[in-house]
Amino acid sequence: MKLTALSPSSDLIAILLIGLCITGSLMGFDIGIVRAEYRGVYLFDILALLVIFYSLFKQLLTKVNLIGNPAPIIFMIYGFYTVLHGVLFTDYFNLYHGYILISCLLAITLPIICTPSNFSTIVCIVLLLAFIESVVCLLQMAGFMGSFSSHFQVTGTFENPNVTAMFIAMACCSIPYILCIVNPGIRKFIIVAVVIILIALFSLGCRTAWLGLVGAGIVPLYLNSQSLLEFIKSFFKKTVGIITGVFLLLLLLSLASRMYQVKKESADGRKLIWKISSQMIAERPLFGYGFGHFEKHYNLYQANYFQNGNGSPSERRNADHVNMAYNEFLQQGIMGGVIGILLFAGILVSVLVPSLRRLRHSIDVNDSNSRLYAVALSGVICFITMGLFNFTQDAIPVWLMFLIFVAFLISEANRTTKQKRPSNVVTAFNFCLTMGSGLLLLVYLYNSLFKEHQISSFLSSKEKKIGSWEAMLPIASADKSFWIGYGQLHLKRHNFSQAREKFKIALNLCSEKDVFIKIALCDINLGNHQEAISNYRLVADMQPTWLLPKYQLLKIYHQMVDTPKVIEQAREILSIIPKGKKSKGRAYHEYASKLLAQYEPKPFTPLIHNSRF
Repeated sequence: MKLTALSPSSDLIAILLIGLCITGSLMGFDIGIVRAEYRGVYLFDILALLVIFYSLFKQLLTKVNLIGNPAPIIFMIYGFYTVLHGVLFTDYFNLYHGYILISCLLAITLPIICTPSNFSTIVCIVLLLAFIESVVCLLQMAGFMGSFSSHFQVTGTFENPNVTAMFIAMACCSIPYILCIVNPGIRKFIIVAVVIILIALFSLGCRTAWLGLVGAGIVPLYLNSQSLLEFIKSFFKKTVGIITGVFLLLLLLSLASRMYQVKKESADGRKLIWKISSQMIAERPLFGYGFGHFEKHYNLYQANYFQNGNGSPSERRNADHVNMAYNEFLQQGIMGGVIGILLFAGILVSVLVPSLRRLRHSIDVNDSNSRLYAVALSGVICFITMGLFNFTQDAIPVWLMFLIFVAFLISEANRTTKQKRPSNVVTAFNFCLTMGSGLLLLVYLYNSLFKEHQISSFLSSKEKKIGSWEAMLPIASADKSFWIGYGQLHLKRHNFSQAREKFKIALNLCSEKDVFIKIALCDINLGNHQEAISNYRLVADMQPTWLLPKYQLLKIYHQMVDTPKVIEQAREILSIIPKGKKSKGRAYHEYASKLLAQYEPKPFTPLIHNSRF
């Protein structure tokens, strides 16, 4: 079979739509009407709705039962729980709620078109896209192409290299299948492509992706376990085999330790995030803090954690401003409470348990459909493994690949159990419910995209007066960037009271450090020094190694001639060595040294840590 060959039973339109959806999730290109932070979500939502509507059209022809399996039912409950949670607990439906609901509708409808013939072509497309991503990574590594991030040399087509690496790891699950179906003449080119993919994966430096591949490797190893056992028995005696097994185990443990030591600060930082996330869930166990509101609530909670005297010196060194929990289950718990965790885990269990049962009893390694089943199951296990150590639902191409793999497993389960076709009434009800939800989401996306375009155009324009900001209020009242920009305008005009008011409104929507810094600046100019100290201290506890708020505190204490506080704050600054060669960090140190010499002539030897600023 040639790699590009399509089965006679393939649905070309379905393959093109799904391929377009995957490609769009990887590109996130500038579509000219929205801000960069929202491009990927809008593009995914629009393309996913096209797939949903086409799947529903096919459902009318085939009368497939959309919810004849536990997984689609749980997906449906999870999607509507997200919407109700947003309406009831956060008072509005935002883009994140739409993203989750569209994802759930996609998971419900995709099994209709994820037939073996279609899925076979889709996994080939996925591996091709992973190869293209890998070439981009190699070009960045060689310096022929710029990175999309100022912090990493190699990122692929994303700003965050983890997203690229996790997508490539998901795509690698199809390698054993593709090597089996291609002609021998093409196989050597596939092997070269795989080598390039693995080199790119190594260059991205994402440990989560490698752990995902280890998890995914369980499936092919299990399917070929008999052959492996025969190989071991034929080449090794029992004693030698045991010694070899122990050696491999020790090697695996050594590699795991090495992976931890390579980015020890990052790993320790994640342990702190997991610790605080667990405490947050315990504080609001039932319904959580709201979908799409992790960043706002987590960072305030972390600041409060340190303000209360908690946290070891190591935890303070590794604390940072955080946007995700780096564990999908903890993040679901913070956003949706225990109910959110149970629904998300229920989706995984309802897919994984029947699939593993079938793998154990009825998979034939020589059957093409069985090999495709193994690809999908490997992908799901890879996703779950990565979800224990990183963000996966918010990584759009990774989440999309999971939905596609799940859809094929559901489709195969429906096909092999030979379910009865639903009645016309059930078919009509399923169709109307799903189509109605999709159309409502399409209307919402249109309105949201229209508002986003207006806000984006307004914020990017240079000429803005107070009156024009007021005119934008009906459209942009729930947009944090609008309120930050509005406050910044008042700040430039020295309208400190009005600026502070606008920044405070922005804090209802986020917990960004710079907003607290701006509020503190307003407080200083308004003479509210205690309020300024409180805000600077909050930011200093939110990210303990950031020097700027500590420097501002030192200036305030110096102006107030508070000798004990000046000495304490100057020592704290001098105990933190700035990373890199940034002049601001050196200036903060020089100022602290000067004041410490003035207030405390005797020499001071700091306990040195690294800083971020």
